[in-house]
Amino acid sequence: MKNLFITAGAVLAAAIMFSSCNEAKKEVKLSSKMDSASYALGMNQGSMLASQLKTLPGDSVNKKVFLDAFSKALMEDSIHLKFNQDTCVKVLQAYFSELDRLQQIKMQEEALQNKIASDSALNANKEKEGVVVTASGLQYRVITEGTGKKPKETDVVKVNYKGTLVDGTVFDSSDLHGQPAVFGLQGVIPGWTEGLQLMSVGSKYEFLIPSELAYGSRGNQGIKPNSALFFEIELLEIMPEKKK
Repeated sequence: MKNLFITAGAVLAAAIMFSSCNEAKKEVKLSSKMDSASYALGMNQGSMLASQLKTLPGDSVNKKVFLDAFSKALMEDSIHLKFNQDTCVKVLQAYFSELDRLQQIKMQEEALQNKIASDSALNANKEKEGVVVTASGLQYRVITEGTGKKPKETDVVKVNYKGTLVDGTVFDSSDLHGQPAVFGLQGVIPGWTEGLQLMSVGSKYEFLIPSELAYGSRGNQGIKPNSALFFEIELLEIMPEKKK
């Protein structure tokens, strides 16, 4: 079960909110430094709690009902609570189970739409002039052919790159980081490991990497499941091996 409102600050915020409701919105007087600190703490934590409530999917949480139950539980007024503890746990388990089910459905639908869009991009791209498709399904096109050495799978390379989704959205690039990227070919997605071994130092290639050679059905941060990815990569250097 997911944990909500578990911080002391959140509890304090709810208590302050409830108090202000029951006192018919009386103007609060700040008569001491502790009053000012209490007010600031309540304001800060109340805002955080309001933000937490907004993150819950589905219908909005009924704050009046929430505060009624909270205040009775806080005052240990079990006689007037509508649920005992076992019922409370079961209701929350059912609620979060339903949220998880709906989230899974949403993710599956999103993954399917991404696969359709990615397959369409792969089919269209392979028909373009100069595009080569490898046995794995990796697609590449030579922009500039270099004359240097080709890296091995065990090498570390320095590259400039730009990654875009099939809709043209740039999701990452060496320019965004302000410098070329340096990495080992064994520590990146399979499409990069394969593709960079095709390149000579000084080359610049465009790749379209199927999701199976990228982040697959799980996705990665801003990259959704089943996403094919475009990369423009310039191989600058094969880094010298470190002396043991």
